[in-house]
Amino acid sequence: MNFYETMYVIHPALQAGRLDDIIDTVNTKVESLKGEKLFFENWGKKKLSYAIDKQKYGTYVLMQFSMNGEGIQELMDEFEHNSNILRYLINRIEKEDILEQKEIVNIDQNSDKDSNDNKTDDKEDKQADDETTKEKVEE
Repeated sequence: MNFYETMYVIHPALQAGRLDDIIDTVNTKVESLKGEKLFFENWGKKKLSYAIDKQKYGTYVLMQFSMNGEGIQELMDEFEHNSNILRYLINRIEKEDILEQKEIVNIDQNSDKDSNDNKTDDKEDKQADDETTKEKVEE
C-alpha cells in the first residue's frame, strides 16, 4: 500500500450539512477502494488566490490515506464528476510525512476553569481597589 495526501477545495456556498455529505462521499469512496483514512483536517473557508468557476472563496479539506495505486484513478474520477469540488490535488507521500490526528479537547471544561480563575482574580482585584480607595478617602 502507498500513502497519499489529497487537498480539495469545495464550493463555498454549501452549508455545513451538505459540506459534510460531500466529505463523507469522498471518505466512503476511499474506504470502498480498500483504502484507509489516516488523517483528516477541515481548514475551513479561505480566500482563493484566483477565481475558480467565478468563486473567490472555497472550503479547503486535507486528507491523508493509504491505498493501492489502482484506486487513485477512480478517486480522481469522483473528484472530477462532483461539481461542488472546485479543485483537487493528490500527492504520493512517505510514511514519515503522515500527520498525527489531534485529539478533541472539551472546550466547555477548559472555559469553566478559565472563568473560575477569572472570577477569583476579579474578586482579588476588587478588594485591592476597595482598599486603595479607602486609603485615598482617609487622606
